[in-house]
Amino acid sequence: MAPEQDYYDALGLARRGRALRAAAPRRRRALRAAAPRRPARRCSGARPVDGRSADDVAIKKAFRRLALKHHPDADGSPEGAREFARICEAYDVLSCARTKGAYDLYGEAALKASADGGGCGYTFDAAAGPGATFARFFGMSNPFEALNSLAAHFERLTTQAKPAPGKQLELDLPVPLEEIHAGCVKVVSHTRSVPGEGGAPAAQQRSLTVAVEPGLPDGTRYVFEGEGDAEPGGAPPGAVVVVLGSAPHPVFRRGVGADLVARVQLPLLQALAGGAVSITTLDGRVLRVPLEEVVTPGLSMRVAGEGMPIPGGGGARGDLVLEFELRFPATLSQQQKALLRAALLLPARVSAAQAKALRAFEAAFTHPATGWSAGVLKGAAGEEGE
Repeated sequence: MAPEQDYYDALGLARRGRALRAAAPRRRRALRAAAPRRPARRCSGARPVDGRSADDVAIKKAFRRLALKHHPDADGSPEGAREFARICEAYDVLSCARTKGAYDLYGEAALKASADGGGCGYTFDAAAGPGATFARFFGMSNPFEALNSLAAHFERLTTQAKPAPGKQLELDLPVPLEEIHAGCVKVVSHTRSVPGEGGAPAAQQRSLTVAVEPGLPDGTRYVFEGEGDAEPGGAPPGAVVVVLGSAPHPVFRRGVGADLVARVQLPLLQALAGGAVSITTLDGRVLRVPLEEVVTPGLSMRVAGEGMPIPGGGGARGDLVLEFELRFPATLSQQQKALLRAALLLPARVSAAQAKALRAFEAAFTHPATGWSAGVLKGAAGEEGE
């Protein structure tokens, strides 16, 4: 069984003996006479006093001194934490008239005994109790933090505020997609306002150098401190922020992330009969993309690895997304309409007579002298993206 705690000793308040429970005054006097006497403990040179005679002022003064000394922020050792918990439990008991009276008369065992057993049922949470007791007394969980905040407040009051910098200037930098794709260096010129003779505003020309890495996204911001407007009174100049953007391009535009989107106008013949489209890329290469299926309105095609470079990606690139716009003929003759119907209504399986008629039609269509396919099939095999 653990020995009973002496709450007065925890707060540095000496106590002579311990009042014991008695059923009658005579027995109580006999028990007191037989109880061992504890030597008085001297604290900070003060004269020993009987702990039970300590009033609220003495208890609070002792707790304030010891709690600040052994607070975890002042003493981070395990011994300090145990002593801090012991001090807080002692104050929690002795600061309440009910628990102090029960402890003075009957001791710790009766104080912590259950109500059914004739005790007070007092408990103290060793984990959360010390902090709660400390906060209830001081009004805060960490008085050292409050002292630091108070010191910082007075420091702000005694420190002269620095003048605010001048107004920030924001400039847009549109760059052609070809140059963003390859990387480039741009020089941006702007005019800023600075104090002139007599404090009057004066215009000053400035040039800023912007290094554009390959594939940088739109909206990339370059901040140049001290290159903006300067206010009178010695205030430092503000900053200039250059915002990167892609200039409009007739074929390409930027997509999601590092993807590049190309608008391709496709004749109806190619959309139905297939072939290939040719795209001149941003770095000057001619990219041929085969069309293996019927291209319907709104269809898009993705070509992997032909988009914008990924910054810091070790040479990786996004995708090229082809968005097709179908070109329909403005007019059709009766013969063209008839042939178009014949082509679209041609059954999957033809008869012998129909096969013979088709062979005759193909021979006439492709005849080098009298046929009308010269240049058409060659053009359908590849079209330049627009």
